[in-house]
Amino acid sequence: MSIHQKIRAGRAKLGMTEQQFADAVGVTRGAVQQWEKEGGTAPTRKNQPKVAELLGISVAELMEIEADGALNRQERQVYDLLKSAPFITGVNRVTKSAEVPDWLCKSTPGSRFLPDFVVTDESGAMTFVEVKAPHFPRNETRERLEREHPSEFIQFVPGTDARVQRSGLAKKVADLLYSHPPLNYPLSQTAREREAVYMKEADDLLIPQFETGGAMGDGLLLRDQPGIIRGWSVNREWISKNLKNHTGAGNLCIVTGFGDSMKGMYNSGDPLVVDTGVKKVEYDAVYFFRVGDEGFIKRLQRIPGEGLVAISENKAYRDWTIKPDMDFEVFGRVLKAWKGEDF
Repeated sequence: MSIHQKIRAGRAKLGMTEQQFADAVGVTRGAVQQWEKEGGTAPTRKNQPKVAELLGISVAELMEIEADGALNRQERQVYDLLKSAPFITGVNRVTKSAEVPDWLCKSTPGSRFLPDFVVTDESGAMTFVEVKAPHFPRNETRERLEREHPSEFIQFVPGTDARVQRSGLAKKVADLLYSHPPLNYPLSQTAREREAVYMKEADDLLIPQFETGGAMGDGLLLRDQPGIIRGWSVNREWISKNLKNHTGAGNLCIVTGFGDSMKGMYNSGDPLVVDTGVKKVEYDAVYFFRVGDEGFIKRLQRIPGEGLVAISENKAYRDWTIKPDMDFEVFGRVLKAWKGEDF
């Protein structure tokens, strides 16, 4: 049962109207309507204790949701392990930015970051957990957040040394995850060795979203991006048959298409698979890159006497030249793009 169903059914059982329930919690009727609507928002941490008290359940029971088919193999293992821990009273799948504090959700300017799970204990302490595949490097922005919030956030990357002095619930959760053999990999392995093991063992693989923080520090601006595709869970056969010329599964990421300058190749909001192992323009192709703090997806072509020319698929946009004095960086080469159509 979803949190929306729990609140709707609980309020009906109490015989309260939406307005009466809202008054009891101290919110507007519109807030209660959002809580009861599938796909709506959930109560904030401030309101969760009062809502749970009215319904006669704990906060953990209120916020608990069932893990579903959206979990990949590794996330499912983490979820099951956390659920079995006696010191943990709740494991919730994070699905909306309203469920995440601003210091975490807004850690990457220009986009919203959602961790995978929020874990609670009987004292009401909460820790957010991000689960990453073992062959992906630790994200610098997330690691900074771990240091700044040592009792509230964990970036779990199997086979890596966290280098963070944690405390409270976060320490207990991290100790559990990093000490569990099926989830971990020897620290002596290189990223490529961990990828080889992961590719051999995993039935499915996660292609994550491109991290727009990290290397940029203050974040990367992607104009007119209509939401974010957080990642794709695919099997090994899909990668081998659809992405033949990549530099390694650990270098693949998803970028959500933005703007309309490449309309014809993809639409804004469509998924693109990018190979981040490609860091320079060796031949003409479509690349994901930045100039200053703004991100672009363009076809880059070398023109003798001019240098690199950025070409848009949409001819309403002018081609432009990347000049030597520009702060230019290639994030990767676009391997595949999907063009969505509304029906």
